[in-house]
Amino acid sequence: MLRLALRLFWRDWRGGELGVLLTALVLAVGIVSTLGLFIDRLQRAVELRSATFIAGDLVLQSPRPVPADWIAAACAAGLREAEVLRFTTMAFRGDAMQLVSVKAVGEGYPLLGRVGIGASPEGPLEERDRGPPAGEVWVDARLLPALGVAIGESIGLGATELRVGAILRKEPDGGGSLVAMGPRLMMNLADIGAAEVVQPGSRVQYAYLFAGEAARVGAWRAGIEGELLPGQRFVTVEEGQPRVSRALGRAESFLMLAGSLGVVLAGIALAMAARRYTERHADYVAILKTLGLTVGAIRGLYAGNLLLLALAGIALGWLCAWVLQAAVFAVLGDLLGMELPAAGMRALWLGAGTGALSLLGLATPPLLAMAGASPLGVLRRERTPAAPRGVVYASGLAALALLLHWYSGDWRLGLLVLGCLLASAALVGSFSYLLLRRARLPGMQAQGMLRLAFAALQRHAALNALQTLVFALSLMLALVMVLVRGALIDDWQRELPPRTPNHFLVNIAPSQLERLEEFLAGRGIAHAGLYPMVPGRIAAVNGAPPRVEDGEELNLDREFNLTWSDTLPAENRISAGRWWGAQAGDEVSVEAGVARALGLAVGDRLTVQVGAERFDVTLSSIRELDWDTMRPNFFLVFPRAVLEKHAGMWITSFFLEPDRKLVLNELVREFPTVSVMEMDAILAQLRGITAQLALAVELVLALLVIAGALVMVASVQAGLDARFRESAILRALGAGRRLVLGSLIAEFALLGMFAGTLAAAGAETVAWLVQTRLMDLAFRVHPLLWLLGPLAGAVIAALLGVFTCRRVVDTPPVVVLRELA
Repeated sequence: MLRLALRLFWRDWRGGELGVLLTALVLAVGIVSTLGLFIDRLQRAVELRSATFIAGDLVLQSPRPVPADWIAAACAAGLREAEVLRFTTMAFRGDAMQLVSVKAVGEGYPLLGRVGIGASPEGPLEERDRGPPAGEVWVDARLLPALGVAIGESIGLGATELRVGAILRKEPDGGGSLVAMGPRLMMNLADIGAAEVVQPGSRVQYAYLFAGEAARVGAWRAGIEGELLPGQRFVTVEEGQPRVSRALGRAESFLMLAGSLGVVLAGIALAMAARRYTERHADYVAILKTLGLTVGAIRGLYAGNLLLLALAGIALGWLCAWVLQAAVFAVLGDLLGMELPAAGMRALWLGAGTGALSLLGLATPPLLAMAGASPLGVLRRERTPAAPRGVVYASGLAALALLLHWYSGDWRLGLLVLGCLLASAALVGSFSYLLLRRARLPGMQAQGMLRLAFAALQRHAALNALQTLVFALSLMLALVMVLVRGALIDDWQRELPPRTPNHFLVNIAPSQLERLEEFLAGRGIAHAGLYPMVPGRIAAVNGAPPRVEDGEELNLDREFNLTWSDTLPAENRISAGRWWGAQAGDEVSVEAGVARALGLAVGDRLTVQVGAERFDVTLSSIRELDWDTMRPNFFLVFPRAVLEKHAGMWITSFFLEPDRKLVLNELVREFPTVSVMEMDAILAQLRGITAQLALAVELVLALLVIAGALVMVASVQAGLDARFRESAILRALGAGRRLVLGSLIAEFALLGMFAGTLAAAGAETVAWLVQTRLMDLAFRVHPLLWLLGPLAGAVIAALLGVFTCRRVVDTPPVVVLRELA
């Protein structure tokens, strides 16, 4: 039997019979493997890039030195480690003094990323993989004029003097602490002792950086997490940089969605190809049965054929996928601006599993059912036996569901994609069949090419409905990705508009407010509003201790920053209740996340503690706000009369152009007690990583669109035999090549236009579900989609149809009729 299977495989290979099925299998394996390799490398690159935001994979923050055995255990686990100290102190040169934000870095810093230095603020950037050497400091450019010092000269720091070696222009973890009081000064940890700036009682933030394999980092963290003392905590990029985490999460959802849709496209292509292969092999099965082979033997024969096909398809699919992703990254790697690690083997195994499961679930049932064909039925050209529809549908859906879950690892995403696919297939298939069955009336009124096109649409309503379904689904999936991609990138760009505030002023005394506003206005600087800031916490809810709801996270031990305001702060929106008017009472407005975490509702009574005093207020409104605006935002907002009596400092934020940084020196001289927090470094890093994510998303989208086009080609190939026969008959009856070709173009254009209309409707619906339910993005209707969908469908279907069917009009009628005879 094996010998016969090999002969059958070789015969089909030489005769081109395996071409369509093998192409579909290679396409299935290739689509999933290429997307998998592509996405895997992108995710690894983005994760590596994002980890530089904290200069390592994990950071342990502490207000005091940690036990030495913790560090020893990390080193024993194969992790790399570096120590960083952050504190504020005075730097001086002669009579000039300036408060600086010091970062003392140990050997090995940074574990991930590079430090950027230069001789000037705008000149060439030199990147280093370590901090300054002992005896040297790298400083913020605005410290030089503040102290009247130049590069190469020394400044005083505590009990020692250190040489200014370069201007510090980039730190991988520049936004790690978020609070940079004064210009940055980076020094070597070895100089701390000589400087004598860290004494018992000094306010110092210790940070211990760790990097290594994710499993080892996680195991070490789990081993000591239970020993952490108050004030000590672990920070990952998700916790330390929530903006980056959110961007990465949404990009990962997009990439998983793209890969899942690639799995669906691969399954459709294989099912279409298996159908054509079955129809073309009916004659051969009849001959085998007349020669005495049993149904079981024939099924075994074709099962062996499928096994050989699977091995060949998987090998070729792997090869194509590896070459394609390597070529894409070779061309676009520099454009991405990221180091691209090698991909793992999971993507290749996933591609192989997709091919094998697709063959098993989508191609095997019709091929095995073909063994039931009777020789007499084949001679009479009766319909080839098909597997029971329930078996085909159940096996196909089971295979797709398993593949989607395996690929995404997210049951919500898998169910969403599968549910949308089934609903779209049912609606599109039904509408297509009903419309095409009624194509006779407009066809009778048309002339020439259009008449032939409408006649073909009506004559093969079932096949054309299937092709319309494939066209519509492929186009819909592409449109969904375009819409989601647009929403994703627009959302990233909205989070970081060009003039996002890049400086915060804190510790503003009430007596300084008027002078500070005059100072900023006199220099053309618009601030985001001045807000009082009072530390406090929620002590009770309706007379009982506050309790965090299941599944929510909120640290009730830490104090919140409270404020008061007569008007609703900018970028805030009331989602429940009402904002107080002129007659405000003892009320409070709570941020939606806190309200959700504590299970709060409008009308609840909250006990708030400020210092040693407690007071009760009524929750009158719940606010939605955008934490990414770089404006002062608050969890709890009170009317002025409730909180004004509690002494507090004020805060504001503003945008300042990079070439106007010296204004900060003036501000610090005039307001020495006001602290300046500079956010330029983290904003630059955020813009860089979102730009790289956007390009990665666009590349994946391009691959998915190409995959959709290939699936469309496979669907057209499934109906080639019928088109050969009809073209031969028409040309034998006197129809010219131009007429036949024109009718094909018109037929596919009509199919594409209808499919594009259905695809636009489906894409709008699915995009709404994905954006609002999966990615937490705002949704808006896309009117242009309803014009582009039908137009793109008509053009693409016509081009692909003519390209695929060109042999139909080029093959002489006598050749086709002789084969039919």
